[in-house]
Amino acid sequence: FSVPPGFTIATPVCVPLLNERKLSSDVNTSVLHSLHSIESFTGRTFGSGKRPLLVSVRSGAAISMPGMMDTILNLGLNDETAESLAQSSGNAWFAYDCYRRFVEMYSEVVLGVDDEIFAGALENLLAQHGVSSAHEVPMVAWTHFPRTLKRLVLERAGLVVPIDAHAQLFGAIGAVFASWESTRACEYRVRENIPE
Repeated sequence: FSVPPGFTIATPVCVPLLNERKLSSDVNTSVLHSLHSIESFTGRTFGSGKRPLLVSVRSGAAISMPGMMDTILNLGLNDETAESLAQSSGNAWFAYDCYRRFVEMYSEVVLGVDDEIFAGALENLLAQHGVSSAHEVPMVAWTHFPRTLKRLVLERAGLVVPIDAHAQLFGAIGAVFASWESTRACEYRVRENIPE
């Protein structure tokens, strides 16, 4: 299988992050350096360009805890890069579905927004166009839908999904590390006798 390039932020970074609630400047620098290496390797640019680089922040632990910690996919999407992804992939529906999913996932995991607003928004969109599935929504409406979701997040929660890809990335890293302390992760560790 073709495995995309990536890098790991080792688990020892988690403890100081959870104590200080921020990454150290050394870790930030290392993340940016590693990200630049991936850009060079792939010929894609994170957060801009005709060939945008999208990344995922995935969790791990010294002892596997499948599904207990958070993951955020498609970091690097914004209005500009979604359009670039649509053009470079030749599939606008796919590009804007990725963007929609990113907005939802980022809002839930990083910003703590209740996912109920997103289900209602999709139902409203389908009803507005008299269709039963997202694939049937007219493309013009589908391309505007991620912006609609971002506006809902702002109106209902007073929070902003960042446009800047680097702000997205560092927000996601912090949230994924913080998911170590989520209720489901804590309960799983107790049940499986995994040390804190």
